[in-house]
Amino acid sequence: MEKGGLSDENLHAILNLFPRLEELIVPENNFVSIPACIKESVHLTSLDVNACKKLEEIPKCTNVRILNIHGCLNLKDISELSSTTQKVDARYCFSLSKETSHMLWYQVFKEIHGLEVVMPTLTEIPDWFSFRGIGGNPHFWARGKFPIVAIALVFQGVKEITSNKSRRQLVELQLFINGQCVPRKGYYNFKLEKYHVLICDLRLLFSEEEWISLDKFLEHD
Repeated sequence: MEKGGLSDENLHAILNLFPRLEELIVPENNFVSIPACIKESVHLTSLDVNACKKLEEIPKCTNVRILNIHGCLNLKDISELSSTTQKVDARYCFSLSKETSHMLWYQVFKEIHGLEVVMPTLTEIPDWFSFRGIGGNPHFWARGKFPIVAIALVFQGVKEITSNKSRRQLVELQLFINGQCVPRKGYYNFKLEKYHVLICDLRLLFSEEEWISLDKFLEHD
C-alpha cells in the first residue's frame, strides 16, 4: 500500500487482521514506529517500508528474510535481526544509531547464506575482518578448498546508469582466482550509493553448482 497515509494504528490493524501475512509492502507512509506485535507474524518474510521518512524504530521481526528500509531518513533503531535475515537495503539511513550499525555488521558472524547489507558508512569496518586495505582489489589466499567468504567494500563513488525510466547506481563484482576471471552463467548487481558500505556473502555471485566448482581453480598439495 504505497503512499496510503498509513498511521501507526492502521499498521497495527493490518498485522492483527492478517496473521498469516507473508509480505508487507508499505512504502512512503506516515507511521513513526512498527507495532511490537509484528514479532507474532511468523509467516512474514519480506518487509518493505522504504521512504517512510517518519519511521524511527523497527522492533524484532521473527522470520523476515528481506528488509527494505531504503530512504528511511529518521530511522534510528532496529531492535534485532534474526538469523534468517539475508538482505537489508539501508541506503540513505543516515540516522541509524551506533548500536544498530554494529548489529548490521555482526550479521556476518551468523554466516548467513546469501547475506547482502547496504548501509551508510556510519562506522568503520570492524577490526575483526581478516583482511583490510584501501584502494586496489581486495585479495586473500586459499588452498585446496575455496572458503566461505564475506566481504565489506566501502564506496566513495559509484558509476550511475541512466535509462529512460530510472537512474540506477549499480556495482557488479567479479572473482579472480590465480589471475583468471571465474566464469558464471548469471550476473548479480548491487544497488549502491557513494559513501555507503556493501557487506555480502560471495556465494551470492554463483549458483550452488558453480560455487562447488571453484575448488578446481585452486592449487592443491
